[in-house]
Amino acid sequence: MDSENTKKSGKQQSVFRFNDDAPEYDDFIEKVIPYYKLLISELIRPISFNNSQKINALDIGIGTGRATKKFLEKYKSALVTGLDISEEMIKVASEKFSKNPVPLTF
Repeated sequence: MDSENTKKSGKQQSVFRFNDDAPEYDDFIEKVIPYYKLLISELIRPISFNNSQKINALDIGIGTGRATKKFLEKYKSALVTGLDISEEMIKVASEKFSKNPVPLTF
């Protein structure tokens, strides 16, 4: 029972932290992880689909949507569903993609 409560409080702490950090997260992560933009580009580069093909993608832990943004630069017609434990991260991502021609689902 105690370990279950500990896990729950750990998850709650993570949610609280990500909610609190969401507005500044993009700037923060670039300071903490050198070459973060390159990391995202390299994450997306090996994904290969025909650009005319309909793609459905699921981004688990979408955060502010940085990786998804790069993915959509490559696959403009992809339909993306983003999941995250932080409502504030999803709000930031939603704002980032509010004018996207292909709407994202959160």
